[in-house]
Amino acid sequence: MSTQSIVLVARFSPNNKQAENKLLSFLAKGSEFALEGEPGTLKYAPEVATHPDPLLLLTDIQYKPGKVEAVLPCWRGVFERTRDDEEGALHWQLARDSKHPDRILVAHTYESRDYLLTVHAAGKELKELQAFVKDIQVSMKPVFLKIEGGYLHK
Repeated sequence: MSTQSIVLVARFSPNNKQAENKLLSFLAKGSEFALEGEPGTLKYAPEVATHPDPLLLLTDIQYKPGKVEAVLPCWRGVFERTRDDEEGALHWQLARDSKHPDRILVAHTYESRDYLLTVHAAGKELKELQAFVKDIQVSMKPVFLKIEGGYLHK
């Protein structure tokens, strides 16, 4: 199986919050990989731009061929809970790779690692998703990102 890597490099002046805000706004608008015709696949809270130390992740998920369509309703449930009930989820975006139809990318930002583990990961909808995909998910690779010295690092 071939895989495709996505690399995001951003250079900021350490004190340039305006540039960071522009990047975060760009990310919030989506990309060519956004789910077309899928309203409600993006949550963006303005606090993400001013949070002193957010937890930034990009998760690359591969499914068995032809199985992504079956899993999208489960992802919808996760998104709705994240959007409606998780104030500590500052940015959450589901995207699909148009060149690799068995791949989903999730860009997500939380107020802390503790919030991700104790609130988001503990949600009923995420547990239902995990149970549903146990036999059809090929891989899940989370990449933790940080803004350090003006760069986005993993």
